[in-house]
Amino acid sequence: MKKIDYRVERDSIGVKDIPEDVYYGVQSLRAAENFHITGLNMHPEIINSLAYIKKAAAITNCEVGLLEKKKAQAIVQACDEIVSGLILEFRRGTLIMVVLAQLNKPMYGYSLVKELEGKGISIEGNTLYPLLRRLESQGLLKSEWETEATKPRKYYIITEDGKLVYKKIKEHWKKFSQSINVLMEEE
Repeated sequence: MKKIDYRVERDSIGVKDIPEDVYYGVQSLRAAENFHITGLNMHPEIINSLAYIKKAAAITNCEVGLLEKKKAQAIVQACDEIVSGLILEFRRGTLIMVVLAQLNKPMYGYSLVKELEGKGISIEGNTLYPLLRRLESQGLLKSEWETEATKPRKYYIITEDGKLVYKKIKEHWKKFSQSINVLMEEE
């Protein structure tokens, strides 16, 4: 069993042991221990906003000498990880639509990666191949091996069910993105 190292932090209530490898402090630990009210998670936009605020505060406090550089860097890194996780979550949902949009003609994985890159959308093979397999298992894509060429390749194409799902996703995307654009213009 792995030994856990702790750091000691103090607040107005007293002293608390905090695991050494976590980014949170004594107040966050006390809140988690004492306030199991709803069991609901905080909305991602609130988490994202708090990450930006914490990052800005860490940078500012470091610049004016109120926070040591090492701690500021750790806070900034944690905040960047939170924000990049939310961006990744957003990307995952849109990649389904993007992949379905491109597979009206048979394509193999690498050709799909290149096609998307040519249109400004980067996707790694370790993201694409599991997505292709999942969409196939859901009946939205079908695949066929091409063994005639020197290198066998698995080609994917959208199914009729996939076309129906894509049509619905596309309609929703258009309405949703229009609404989002209106909201962003209000800023």
